Amino acid sequence: MVIDDYLGGANKSERLRMQVDELVTAGRLEPLGFYGFGTWIGRWLIH
Repeated sequence: MVIDDYLGGANKSERLRMQVDELVTAGRLEPLGFYGFGTWIGRWLIH
């Protein structure tokens, strides 16, 4: 999964980051790293 504007100054970045972090904490997403200037790279975890 690729999520743009995870980091940065865009108005949506803070809300988006909170949502992604909640999914990571819940064990639904696995972070793999960042690309460029704030693009989050990860994958869905299927339980």
